[in-house]
Order: sequence, then C-alpha cells, then structure tokens
Amino acid sequence: MKEPWQVIAPQLSCESFPHLLPIAELLKVDFDRSCSRAIRNTIENIVSVNTGNGVHSDCYNVTNLLMRIENPKTALATGRWAASKFKTGPMKAIAYEVCIKLAEQWRDASSNTNEPLKTIQKLDPLWRQTKTQVALQEAGVPETVYGSLLQQPASLIVKICEMVTTGRIEDLHDLTNKIGDIYELDCDKIRLHLLERWLDDGGKVVVKDKDDRELVRRLVSLAKGMASPTAFVCWASPVWLESFYDMSV
Repeated sequence: MKEPWQVIAPQLSCESFPHLLPIAELLKVDFDRSCSRAIRNTIENIVSVNTGNGVHSDCYNVTNLLMRIENPKTALATGRWAASKFKTGPMKAIAYEVCIKLAEQWRDASSNTNEPLKTIQKLDPLWRQTKTQVALQEAGVPETVYGSLLQQPASLIVKICEMVTTGRIEDLHDLTNKIGDIYELDCDKIRLHLLERWLDDGGKVVVKDKDDRELVRRLVSLAKGMASPTAFVCWASPVWLESFYDMSV
C-alpha cells in the first residue's frame, strides 16, 4: 500500500489545493510540504505548456500559495526553485520579486536578521538584472549589445544613449528611464555626463560637415530625453546653440 503522501502529492496544484487540503490534514501531511508540492506541480505544468514570454494566468495563485508557507526557508527554497525554472522574462522577474518579499518578511519577524539580510543581498541583484533584461528584450535590444553590462547599469545606460541613431529616440529614452528606475539611478545626470564628454572644448562645437552634424543630432536626442532639456545650455557656445536650434525644430 502506498504512503499517503505518494497518493496525494501528484494531485496537488494551486487549483486543487483548497479541495485537497482537508484530505492532506486528515492524512497528517505537513502543510508547508503540501504547499510546496502544489507550487512545484503548477510551475512544472506552466513551463511545459507555456511557450510564450508573458505572465501566466496561474502566477497570482502561485504567489498567494507561496506566501502561505509558514517556514521562511521552505518558502524561499520553493520560490528560488520556481525562478530557476523560468527562462528570462516577466515570470522570472516576478518570482525573484516575491522571493525578496518573503526574505523581507523573514527579516521583520526574526530576532536574528543576519541570514535574511544576506538572502536579500543575493536576491536583489538577480531581480534587478532580470527586470533589466526584460526591458531590453521588450525594446528589441539584442543581447550582443549589452553583454556583461547588466552588472554595470550606468555603463549600460551610456551604451543605449550612444545607440540613438539605430532606433526611435523616444523608445531608447524610455528604455534608459526604465533601467534608471530599476537601479534607482539619475538618468539626467548620466546624460549630462555624456553631453560634457561629447562637447568639444567646453561646448565650443562648430558644425562644419556631416560628422559634426551627426554629433549635434546625438546631443539633441540626449536633450530631448532629459527631464529638463535646457539643463545643458550653460556648456554651449552661441554657435552651438544655433546649430542645436536648427536640428531640433
């Protein structure tokens, strides 16, 4: 005769859990173990049938059940397992975000915060990098462009700003703003740094040929992406300002 757990485990899922929980309790099956198996079965089903890159309809149910697990280490182990099963996309980002919430709850309820704090420190960069990859994918930026820059968000934003001639300026600025929000960076400060670097001799740019006009075009695109587009005017000579006006109208 099979053990009670062997009978009930394959049937558990986020959908069946409310109906099977009374039976699991009657069979004295551990609550956390039941929750974890229901989540794992559901995730495996999602991964096997979901060929897209969107958010599955079961995501909300998985999150709710994960938050019900009483032992924080069990909850985090289950959440991190779920994150490892998803390819890079919104579902993976959500899984890491839920894991961080679980670790924060553990920290808040614990008298010894060292372990939960270390867990948060490990999860936080994984969540930010995944969110950034999702934003890059949605913007159509190939992985060959950003490579290892995921761990250097300021350099990544600079790289995207230098791509203004390869795509719609508005889309690229929206992308840099998203990355700035993810890493809590001041994108305008980064753009001003680029303006300073690109301007010759403290702003004395004279448009002489096609190459110079391309420089002005890049500067104009940066200015349009800034919260305060006129913040860089103090660096520009009258000749440069006239060129800027001609290119921006």
